[in-house]
Formats: sequence, structure tokens, C-alpha cells
Amino acid sequence: MPDIHPLAFNIGIEQIIRGGTAGTERLPEHIDSLFPSEAHLSRRLESVFEAPSVEERLLSFLKPEVRNKHILTPQGYASMIESVHQTLQEAIEESDEGESDDSLKKAAALLKGEKELLELLSTYRGMLMKA
Repeated sequence: MPDIHPLAFNIGIEQIIRGGTAGTERLPEHIDSLFPSEAHLSRRLESVFEAPSVEERLLSFLKPEVRNKHILTPQGYASMIESVHQTLQEAIEESDEGESDDSLKKAAALLKGEKELLELLSTYRGMLMKA
């Protein structure tokens, strides 16, 4: 075992445990002037704890990607609902009268109900703002 002074803090733990067979790896000589940001220490433990769990990873696949952030505002959402409703109405009109798809009609009815609920919500919001 190498000659290690008990108060020599610039000796790595590998050299103490293995008896000097760890090689020439030593701690920096000017340890007083070394800041943690300059040390470039590996953060293995943090990478293990920060790694997402299986549940978090599965939930991240279910999160939708917002491409148009304008629809997150109430006015943007209302305009988007209106444009989708018009597109559905055009698709229903373009289809043959006898073979009109029931799923398109159901979707149009749902969007109509959504529009009515949005109008009711904006009415209630306006009443609350006045009060």
C-alpha cells in the first residue's frame, strides 16, 4: 500500500481501497479553487433517478402534440369547432342522399351540441364578469 498521509485529501478512494493499483488517477492538486461546475463529475445516480419510469414513458406516448396553440384559447377553440362543423356539413351534403353515412351525422350532432355548450359557457362567463 502506498504511503498515504492521513490528512492527504487529494487521494482517490480507489487508490485507498485497492492499495494503489487504481493507476495514476488523482484528484486535482488545487482542490480549493475547484468549483463543482468545473469538476465535470459524472452524475450516474442522478441519471438513474431522473430516468422516466415505465408508467411515465407510457403516459408520454398518450400526450397529444399541440401543433396549433391558437386552438387552446376559447376563441380559437370555438372557431375550430365552427370550421369542423362546416366541413362535416359539406361532407354530408356531398355524399349521396340515400347512402349518407350515419357516423358523419352523429359527429355533426355532437359538434352542434358542443357549440351550444360553448355559447352557454360564454354567457355564464360574461354574467360572472359583470357581477
